[in-house]
Amino acid sequence: MFYTSGKVPEHISALIPDSGNLIQFYEMIAALLLVHTFENALTDSDLVLFCDNTAQEGALRKGRSKRWTYSFVSGLFWHRIAKYGTSVWLERVSSEENIADCPSRLKISDVAMLREVGATYVPPGNIDEIFEQLFSLLTLTSIEDVTF
Repeated sequence: MFYTSGKVPEHISALIPDSGNLIQFYEMIAALLLVHTFENALTDSDLVLFCDNTAQEGALRKGRSKRWTYSFVSGLFWHRIAKYGTSVWLERVSSEENIADCPSRLKISDVAMLREVGATYVPPGNIDEIFEQLFSLLTLTSIEDVTF
């Protein structure tokens, strides 16, 4: 069992249109962090992703969202998953039951629990390119600025 954790840069968080509720955005980014950190283990494998956030779960299940920031992140998630040939099953869990939240809480008792069950910390994968793309999209002044 392995775990990682990471932090969304403040200059990105400040630009999220729905910044009053950043947890939904962070949950989406966490799915990308998973893919970028554990990409070697995901190749031709089965992944069960436990979601305690209904917005994250819905956007990932559908591959899109009414909020374009979620759609962007969801699209990147599925693009990478398809690249690795990974099968994904999304499972709804309550926040209290979600072991994946332990690294983000950074409570000593949570980290101790992860170590007790034999989990190993893995440094986060590099998602700087995704943050750069997202920053570019969030700071567009007009549709003419979009390049593909």
